[in-house]
Amino acid sequence: MGSMIATIMVIQTAVRNFLPPWLERLINDFFAKFLTSLKPQHAIIIEEFDNGNCNDLYDAIHLYLSSKCISSPKVLKFFKHKNAPNVTKKMNSDQSFEDTFKGAKVEWSLKQVTSGKGSRGQESTQHCFKLSFHPSNKNMIHDEYIPHIMEASEEILCRIVKEALHE
Repeated sequence: MGSMIATIMVIQTAVRNFLPPWLERLINDFFAKFLTSLKPQHAIIIEEFDNGNCNDLYDAIHLYLSSKCISSPKVLKFFKHKNAPNVTKKMNSDQSFEDTFKGAKVEWSLKQVTSGKGSRGQESTQHCFKLSFHPSNKNMIHDEYIPHIMEASEEILCRIVKEALHE
């Protein structure tokens, strides 16, 4: 490991000392593009509200992720409404969760967005999920993964309702 780091430092010094600046920038840009191509580049934003209306997809994702994320994030929020039969778990804002679907890794993050002042002069805050994935998985995410989440959330909701009726 130490010899590899030493080799990299020698190459870096040689590049800085012997290559013209324009060629060094070109090489740096190439490696930067190469490294970013390995990371998820495409993203979908799912907002909690759209023009004041609840977003059913956001709610479905919330149910789906709350059932899966219990073991992954370091910080979870737990709450229980007065008449709710179970405790609800959800991710904390600005936290990420990885999921795998048919071998494709995706990353979910929950963001809190503060927008301009609302009708009462107060700042408006809403949450949104950001789904990041590799560009090669775009069609599968759109055509299979999102419908899978909708179906899974319906199953979870049915299970919750059945549990509530049996109590």
